[in-house]
Amino acid sequence: MATLLLIETADEVCSVGISVDGKIVALEEVIEKNAHSRLINKLIESLITKTDYSFADLDAVAVSKGPGSYTGLRIGTATAKAMCFALNIPLISVNTLYSLAANYSATTESEFYMPMLDARRMEVYTAQFDKSLNEVKPTTALVLTEESILDWTQNKKVILFGNGALKCKGLVERLDNVQVIENVYPSVKGMVSAATKKYQHKDFEDLAYFEPFYLKDFVTTTPKKNLI
Repeated sequence: MATLLLIETADEVCSVGISVDGKIVALEEVIEKNAHSRLINKLIESLITKTDYSFADLDAVAVSKGPGSYTGLRIGTATAKAMCFALNIPLISVNTLYSLAANYSATTESEFYMPMLDARRMEVYTAQFDKSLNEVKPTTALVLTEESILDWTQNKKVILFGNGALKCKGLVERLDNVQVIENVYPSVKGMVSAATKKYQHKDFEDLAYFEPFYLKDFVTTTPKKNLI
């Protein structure tokens, strides 16, 4: 029986949960931008407090590895690694786009799914999955144009969702085969199946060297000087 702590911080949502044998038994989620560092430990403590489980009962920690928010991924990974070191248990990672697709496809049927996370400007992190959640187009940072959307969706019934999907609304208005869905966020609920399988196959990360899957380098910007 595998008892896993699940952590998802790749987006605005701070989502944590405990799963036992592939089923969520406790869940805490808050949608609040730039609040992961303040919330994550409180939510994990809340999970333990309201269940009969203790930290000693955990067999592994599973973390959403990205792509996504640079800061969010760093916070989630640092928390997961610290707990694994302290408890001497393994670390599991799950692709954020896969878990987003897994969670959404559990309630909505389509031929193809394209989870999208904001990558700034007219760019998104995305991948494409079929109805069996096989990856048919790999994770990439996609610049959104009419041509790129057509290339990814031509002759397919596709649903676009996630916080980056809204950028596509004006680009897909004439495409009857493409649907854009709002207010879909990553959640540990989408991580459970993949994390449980990885635990069963002992597919663990190297605690010393594991880093999130950023996909793009972190770029800082300098505010423009006030010219007035």
